[in-house]
Formats: sequence, C-alpha cells, structure tokens
Amino acid sequence: MVGPARVVGRSCRKLCRELVEGLTTSGKSGLPHTAHNLKHMTPEEGNMNRPLRVGVIGVGFGATVHVPGLVSEGAEVVAICARRKKSEEMAASDLKISTAINDYREMLRMDGLDAVTIVTPPALHHEMALAALEAGKHVLCEKPFAMDQGQAREMWQKADESGLTAMIAHEFRFAPARAYVKELIEQEYVGDILSIHMTLFRGPTQSQGPRPLAWGSESAQGGGFLGALSE
Repeated sequence: MVGPARVVGRSCRKLCRELVEGLTTSGKSGLPHTAHNLKHMTPEEGNMNRPLRVGVIGVGFGATVHVPGLVSEGAEVVAICARRKKSEEMAASDLKISTAINDYREMLRMDGLDAVTIVTPPALHHEMALAALEAGKHVLCEKPFAMDQGQAREMWQKADESGLTAMIAHEFRFAPARAYVKELIEQEYVGDILSIHMTLFRGPTQSQGPRPLAWGSESAQGGGFLGALSE
C-alpha cells in the first residue's frame, strides 16, 4: 500500500509539472482547468532558455513536498523563507538551497526570481499572494487559499489583472485514484450524477499525547477541517 505522504508527494510532483511546463513552454494558451489556472503569461515571456527559478515560502510542507516536487520537474529552487532564522537556515542547508530568507518581501525583490509557492498558514496567504503578484511573480498557493470570500475575490481579481499565472495547490486532483474517477464520470460510466454523498474520516497523524498546538488547530489562522475538504 502506498502511504499518504507518498501519494501527496507524487501528486504534488504532477502539479509542479503543470506549473513548470505551463511557464516554460512557448505558445500554450494556459494551464489545464484542473490546475486552477487564472491567467497565463504571454508566449514571449514563456520562451525561456533556463530553468524556472522558484522561491518557497514555508519550511514545513514546503520543504518536504513542494521543494522536491519542483526540483523533480526541472525547476530551480533558489530561495526558501521561514519566520524563524534557524528553521530557514536548516531547510536551506538540508535541501542545498543557496538562499535562506527571513522576510518573504526580501525574497520577492530577488533578481531573476520567476515564481513563488506559498506554503504558510492560510491567514497569511492573502497578503503574500497579493504582494507576489504585485512584484510580478507567478504564484502557486496552498489551500485553503483565503480566509473568506472577500479575500478570495481580491486575490482572483489581482491575478486576472496581472497577466500572471496563479494556481491553487490542489495536488490530489492529480492522484491516480481521483483522476480515474474523473475519467469515469466524463465517460458517463455512472450515468447522470444527481447527488454525491461522501464520508471523510481523518484521525491523528501522530502518536497520542500532549503536544504544542500548531496553526492547524486555530480557526483564526485558517486551521480546522477545511484544509482536508478543499482537496
């Protein structure tokens, strides 16, 4: 059996492939709808003769999944950012990333940076995504990508106006099982779908016992069950 971490890793690599190919291939009209593309760069901008240069904001899921996924698809991860200096330096050293940064705004000012992935608590996504788009960077943002409808609309409008690519990291859309279900539905194998009932169980991912609360346990930071449901 393939464990959840490996499924996430494989799916994220496929998502990263869509991002890298979409930004480096001349003449494409846009990324697939499954990648949640909002706007695509012009063919002139897409005609690169070097690897896509990406900065990763966040050293948890960003370091364990996003960085390997991007590297596996030929992108060059040139910087990684975290709130804590020790965390960013450890991640940069372990992953052999040349630049460790404590402030994402500093990352956005880097010369030659093409795109960023935002892998932080959801409460920070809105501010970071808008700043990245304003700085002319393409964006791959984790989900839930906004705290409310107002933030989501503002992020969408900014991406649409910028002419840049903005994607939501729905990596499980690329998981084989879910892709096969989509294929069966498109083939009308199950007929006309009138209603879908789903049951989702999510238990502890670590051994039982007291442990510090992370942002995933705080609703004000965008924590809770929405992260799982938004897949």
